[in-house]
Amino acid sequence: MASKPHRQPKGGRDLTICIAGIHDKQPSRVIIACFDRRLTTMGGIHSSDGTAWKMKTVRKNWWALLSGKTSDLTAMGYAFEEGLKDAVPEIFIDFARYCVGIYKVERRKLVETEVLSDYDVNSYEEYLSLKASDRDFYDAIEAKVKDFDQGLNVLMCGFERDSIPHIFVISGPGNLAFCDAQGYGVIGTGAWAAQFSLDRQPYDKWKRLGECIFAVLAAKFTAEAAEGVGPDSVLFVLDPEWNKLQALLKEPALAGYKEKWKALPRIPDGIVDDLENSLNIHDMVTRMRSSHAEAYTMPSDSETSEDQQ
Repeated sequence: MASKPHRQPKGGRDLTICIAGIHDKQPSRVIIACFDRRLTTMGGIHSSDGTAWKMKTVRKNWWALLSGKTSDLTAMGYAFEEGLKDAVPEIFIDFARYCVGIYKVERRKLVETEVLSDYDVNSYEEYLSLKASDRDFYDAIEAKVKDFDQGLNVLMCGFERDSIPHIFVISGPGNLAFCDAQGYGVIGTGAWAAQFSLDRQPYDKWKRLGECIFAVLAAKFTAEAAEGVGPDSVLFVLDPEWNKLQALLKEPALAGYKEKWKALPRIPDGIVDDLENSLNIHDMVTRMRSSHAEAYTMPSDSETSEDQQ
């Protein structure tokens, strides 16, 4: 029986944050996209800021934001670009599922080169056949494949029929999540922190464009507390009528907005006094201290002498 596989990290991990939010208030039906520019390599051992570009135009009015190992981002990005060159479904739901098909084909190839090649398994079909011929070996490799899948994510954003904004996420073995209802999508190691920020705002795609942009920026700044999310960022406003990608904000301009975000009070002005006054905190503390002192008053010398007798 083959030994349980052991794999060293290759090409970096999915240390990033990518965010996309819909603004759906007429007359500006646009998509706000933001990502950090940290490049992480050597399995997370080394990183550099301001060098990575995690967004790719894959078709007219459609963009992919990518989270995963450095090599995988390149392969998956070009797979979408090539796969979407020809005629594709016009209806959004069908288009999203068509994209899942492209993702699954490329994901299998990546599993073959990133995982299976380490264990002399030559193809994905051979890997699947191990389920019947060598179940222990299959289970061991499957655990590595699942680890790989956790770091592979694609956030797709664009416009149906050149006007209606949409966002969806493809992850893992080919899981599809539509994001139009909440109005935003997030991927990467900073996704939990970013989603918490967007829910806390809360993100509302029908608010003013400036409010939606700030909500996306606040989510990105919040996500910087997560492992591997870089401080350098770029933000786009994607409009179907523009002929090319338009960068709305990038460094160093974003640094100024970050400082304003940091300066926001974590505790609203006056609320501490209001809470203490409304609950009579000072009186309560005084009474508690008084009762505590009475309960634990030290006995006098005479009382101690009487007790001993």
